Amino acid sequence: MNILDELEERFETAITRNPALSKRLNAEIEVVHELREQAETVRLEILDNANALTGGDAKIEHLLANPEKPLISGESLLLWAAQPPLDIRLAGMDEFYKDLAEKLPANPSDDANHGEVFSSAAKEVPGDWSGVTLELRAANKLRVIAEGYRADHDLEGTPLIARRDKQLNSVGTLLLTVADAGRVPNASPGKSAPAKQKTLMSKLRKALREITGIAAKPFSAFSPAEGWKANFTLDDKRNAGEERERRRAKHVQYDDNRDSPGGADDGYTFDAEDDEAGNFIKGTQGLVDSRDKEN
Repeated sequence: MNILDELEERFETAITRNPALSKRLNAEIEVVHELREQAETVRLEILDNANALTGGDAKIEHLLANPEKPLISGESLLLWAAQPPLDIRLAGMDEFYKDLAEKLPANPSDDANHGEVFSSAAKEVPGDWSGVTLELRAANKLRVIAEGYRADHDLEGTPLIARRDKQLNSVGTLLLTVADAGRVPNASPGKSAPAKQKTLMSKLRKALREITGIAAKPFSAFSPAEGWKANFTLDDKRNAGEERERRRAKHVQYDDNRDSPGGADDGYTFDAEDDEAGNFIKGTQGLVDSRDKEN
């Protein structure tokens, strides 16, 4: 696990225990990603320029093979550019990592560390739903977050998950609508809700109370126009891991010389094929013409 992966995991755990850190740390994490993307662009430009020079590849290989050799002017930049993207280190970034790491638990799974960082990390169930955030997570998990409180629950075996396919059932799907609208819309706007929807809402309210232990009403009174407004916030994070991977992947740009199946090029602008174009590129067009005349 590289340092950004580790920090993001610890960051996610940290903000659930102290939401006050969320905005500032999230902004700093985004700055890191932006700087990494800019650095990768510069790195590839340096390599492109080096490859355009005679002996550029050999110089890079020599530097990588002799890291203890004192670097002369320009070589340190070239050596930095030759490193894989995940090994890029920006000037001043170490201080950022150090500052951020001091704010986060050393081990996300070690609750003993949380008391040192979050003095309000109480384990008492919230008395009502105000300020409560529910997170639907992968593997049918539900995370309950409130100020100074976090609890993870397994949804399998609850009224929200189908027994056969282990997916959200009709009750769970009803809960999912809260993520987009902040409420469960009335299936018959302006009229009384259908009997089936009322039954599902009754099951949903009961399930949320049983799962979370919060006895207060999770939804406000029914409104024909609005439906049932949630007294909590719901975030659908079931694909959070995949989204992080996609976000990281966009920073790793493709380099023909480095990533192509054939590896680095052989000194020619294009692949050499045994045809007129290939021979011309290799500078052998004259030989081909001479052979044709002889035939």
